[in-house]
Formats: sequence, C-alpha cells, structure tokens
Amino acid sequence: MNRVIGVKDSEGLLMIKYGEAERKRLAENPNLSLHYNERYLGLPVQVSRGPLVKEWLERIRLSILEQLAKHSRVLALRVDLRFPSNYWGCEEGFLGNEFLQHFRSHLKGALDRLPGNRNHDFMLLFAREYDGYQRKPHFHLLILLNGNAIRGTGKWDLLCDNLYSRLYEAWAFALGMRAYEIEGLIQFANGSALTSRGRNFVRYGSMLLERGDEEMFHDLFWTSSYLAKVATKNFYDGCRPFVSPRLKFTDW
Repeated sequence: MNRVIGVKDSEGLLMIKYGEAERKRLAENPNLSLHYNERYLGLPVQVSRGPLVKEWLERIRLSILEQLAKHSRVLALRVDLRFPSNYWGCEEGFLGNEFLQHFRSHLKGALDRLPGNRNHDFMLLFAREYDGYQRKPHFHLLILLNGNAIRGTGKWDLLCDNLYSRLYEAWAFALGMRAYEIEGLIQFANGSALTSRGRNFVRYGSMLLERGDEEMFHDLFWTSSYLAKVATKNFYDGCRPFVSPRLKFTDW
C-alpha cells in the first residue's frame, strides 16, 4: 500500500514520494487518477517506481494506436534528453519546457527536408522529471514516426546524415551548442517486458512496430509507460510534467 509524501528539496521544490496508503487520485491534481497494477487495459506497464497516472497511460496508448491506424509500420523511439552538468540556460537559471519545443521544431524541420518527400508524420510525447533533489530537469521522450518512411536511427555516428545525427543536432540547437559538444546527453532506452523470455523488440532505443503485432505493441507500451510514473516529477515548478500531442482519432 502506498501513501503520498511531499518532500522539499534544498531549493524548496516539492518532490513527490510514496509511502503507505493507496490513493485513487493524485493529491497535487485531483483530475488525475493513479494506477498501481502491473496491467493497464491488458497491457504490461512499469510500476516498480510507484503508481502511474491513468490519463497519461491512455494518451500514450491512443497516440500509438493513432499512428498504427495511419501507417502499417511505426518507428518508435524511447530516448532521454539531459542538460550539460554546467548548463543553466539564459533566463535566471530556469530550464523550462521551451527547450523541448525548440528541439521538436528543429527536428521536425530536419525531417521535412528528407529527400524523396517522405511523410515522416512526426509525433512527440514527453515527461519532465528530476533526479533526486537536483534543480535541473531531464526529459523522457517517446517519438513516433511513419515506419514506412523512416525505419531506424541509422549508424550511431554524428558524421552520418541520418536520424541519429538529426536527434543530436536538434537537442544541440535547443541548447545553443554544437552536436559534438553534447555527446552522451541523449540516451536511448533499451528496456523490455520480454527480456526474461529472451525477446526484446526495443533495440538501440527504437522499435519498428508492425500493425497487428500484439507482442510488439505490448513491449512498446511497457517501455513507454515509464513516462507516466508519478515518482521524480515536480508538480510545482510551473511546467507541465507530461505533454502529448492533440490526437485526430479518439474513438477506439
């Protein structure tokens, strides 16, 4: 059983931890409901770090379904973006979500310029979190693309013109730096719900999801559910802790 505990860090920012009595609603936002079970609508989720927000899980699920409705293959990437250790931006040391907006716009522009007029159909969801008592946030991302247009990150080499280098160029642009200066600040998640069975569809932070492949869908949802956890999020720093796109198809 879990109980919400508010813990202030050295800067007075209130972080959320969980202790003994289970709650149905998030104390900081009663419009959000909590999920404790290892399954959500029959899909595996990560609850080792505490409860998840149901509404965020649903946004993740619907986002993947929407892309699959439009494309027979969907390239999904689970990546994390971090700030340099000595970086505090230009506005009184506050690192807001506008960095993700700059990242998104630059990456979309780079994808728009792909040869062959390919329809990448770029979709981005992200969660804003903090490590322990640090004042500097980091971001967990789920990127969904038309897998018939882009099938992978390409070689992990910044000298190559591929999705991998475009990700680095976009984050470097948001930081006002160069791609080679931020190597290591983009991390690719490789976790899998199927590792114990010797299977893992998420490799190098990406998966080429096939429409109708239930096992791959389950694995991607498990990996992506990490964005919906309550732990290490801050609900009092003035920034949205979870952001997802507006969807066109909502009747599933």
